[in-house]
Amino acid sequence: MPYAIVIHAFPRTDLPVAHAQGKILHGLFYELLQKASAVKGDEVHSIDGLKPFSTALLLNERQRRAEHIRAGEELKVRFAFLDDAIYPLLARYFLSTPDLSLELVRTELMISRVLSTPQSGEEWAGCMSFADIYANASDSEKQFSFHFAAPTFFKRGGG
Repeated sequence: MPYAIVIHAFPRTDLPVAHAQGKILHGLFYELLQKASAVKGDEVHSIDGLKPFSTALLLNERQRRAEHIRAGEELKVRFAFLDDAIYPLLARYFLSTPDLSLELVRTELMISRVLSTPQSGEEWAGCMSFADIYANASDSEKQFSFHFAAPTFFKRGGG
């Protein structure tokens, strides 16, 4: 089942936007998963080829134009994943760890909220079973329009 969680956090010092992209966010996800379950963290990290997760920094208008996210300014990190075993591990970790913080390129991020449903007010969070996705699909609508709200990468072929 596809899941998406959004972490709201505040950097203690200015964070260069370039330091919160791509492989660095992947590393943050691996670190978080490793803290939640060393076994699952190692398993996901050792997968060859395409990984069953994605990461995104959800920037506001000011942050999109800036070089830094200011100390104390809220930032949002979205992790989406396909492995059903990951969500309960992360949920247990977040619920059992007081004063959550993460480190992103020598910048401490103080976590204020972790949201996992759109009902929480976070439209980028949620989950839906593949059966529900299929059941809600249209029999007649065969064309799709996409709006990419974050930098997006597609891998095609052998590399």
